[in-house]
Amino acid sequence: AVVAQVLKQDADEVEERLEKLERVFAFVKLVSEAEFPNRTLTLKYRFVHVLYQNALYASLRVTRKATLSREVAQTLEGFCGEQRTNVANALAALYEVGREYARAADYYRLAAEHATQVFAWQEAVVLARRGLGLLSSEPDTTARTRQELALQVTLSVPLGACRGLASEESRELFTRARELAQQLGDPPELWTIMVGQWRSYLVGGDNNMALKLAEEFLPLVRAKVPAAMIWAHQMM
Repeated sequence: AVVAQVLKQDADEVEERLEKLERVFAFVKLVSEAEFPNRTLTLKYRFVHVLYQNALYASLRVTRKATLSREVAQTLEGFCGEQRTNVANALAALYEVGREYARAADYYRLAAEHATQVFAWQEAVVLARRGLGLLSSEPDTTARTRQELALQVTLSVPLGACRGLASEESRELFTRARELAQQLGDPPELWTIMVGQWRSYLVGGDNNMALKLAEEFLPLVRAKVPAAMIWAHQMM
């Protein structure tokens, strides 16, 4: 279904050609029948050998590869609708090849969040850092700052699990995230960041810095987020 829409061909014609590639040339193999969230029926095929896939992929011109990747990503988004987060990894990779780095970074964040939910810490770190790497080539705008902040917050949990809350990497992350939050005028994420930064100092045994941060946190939440006062008192 995706191939047919991207190539603007009839789905039956694409299906016949894939069937011939399987039956006559043993080039691809039917894996299963499936249904997208929008109720579109489709067949799933794979190459018989990854060497075929790699050779064909390498033969595409860079511009053609980018165009096809964008179109496949947009088609998948349309077919998956609200459930597109389930294919966030694929969409991130496709938009990256399609050179739409901001959209790719958003999907890498979603993929990292999903990996975190299933305790795949290492994978979450890799995905979040991939997204951050893509943002480095984007213009310095408010939207980019918001994206980087969201990725830094997403990265903080798996990075703490992998490297430790008191690690230098975690401390650098919270410092950078707080800078971004202050650039945006103290958004809601600031409270999460400050709690994470406080934990980092506490676990590392730096009680003086932990207390200093708690003293900063208390008046901020008293004025703006009364519901967070319980955290403020616990930190003190």
